[in-house]
Amino acid sequence: DLFNWMWPQIVQRSLDDFVNYWNDHKIRTQRNKLLPSGVSSNYIYDFPEQCGLTNFTTSVDADLVEALRENIPKSRQECYRWVSDEFEAKAWA
Repeated sequence: DLFNWMWPQIVQRSLDDFVNYWNDHKIRTQRNKLLPSGVSSNYIYDFPEQCGLTNFTTSVDADLVEALRENIPKSRQECYRWVSDEFEAKAWA
């Protein structure tokens, strides 16, 4: 149980750190390139117009998302639970 409690947290933290690093690092500047360079992926996502792109993001109604989630038999928290409630309580104590 200890392994099942610790390992997912360690892996998730490492994955989160890598995603943050990767999305924040600047792509080297390249001439004659169709896509933006010299900026990070996060910058391109946040300011597409400043990179010569069009912002095609679409707002999603939060009530609609909640209604769809109610149709899923298990919660996200239940699906990502690797140990019993009792073990987790003892591990955090």
